[in-house]
Amino acid sequence: MKKLFTLALSALMVLGAASCGSKVPEDPDHSFHAVGGWGVWEATEANKMTAITADESKQLGVDLTGKDVKYVYKYEVNIPAEDQSWTAKALVDGAVKEFNGKYTIKCIIAHFDKEEETYANDHWLPNPADTDPGHVEALTSNLFFPTYQKEPDEHGFAWDQNPVLTDGGSKYTFIVAQYNAVSSATVVGYGFGAVKLA
Repeated sequence: MKKLFTLALSALMVLGAASCGSKVPEDPDHSFHAVGGWGVWEATEANKMTAITADESKQLGVDLTGKDVKYVYKYEVNIPAEDQSWTAKALVDGAVKEFNGKYTIKCIIAHFDKEEETYANDHWLPNPADTDPGHVEALTSNLFFPTYQKEPDEHGFAWDQNPVLTDGGSKYTFIVAQYNAVSSATVVGYGFGAVKLA
């Protein structure tokens, strides 16, 4: 009887440890939202991203191995191929190219305002303000992030340019990772990836 009790207790401890370890890290004060030329440019419930683990991110196609990851979020979106009334430029293979405005993307870090019952924007990724909490790096080759600087570089890119998805219209999983180094505006604080699904 004592042996059975010990075995049962051991099993419960293993299950308990597994359930604790499987908890997905999530920012308790902020939500992450995927926005772009395909929809609204404000944080809403509809574009709220879902917290996942770095292992899940790898399974989805964005490998965060070697990154000092704090939080990871995902969002699936179907970006239509219809033309938008504006264009955005991106540097692809050393050449400046024009893309449909539908293919611009960003992420908003927001908090929920209980009084207004709506989301309030805290940071845009990338954030053109001088108070940027950390630069953003592309985690997949189909994303172009402009130069983070006030004056245009040799290709004409500066802080006021939008990031561009260079694969065109399709269904994607967006991955946004926040690193532990966001306290400095001179280091990379976030990663942004886009995995084409169809």
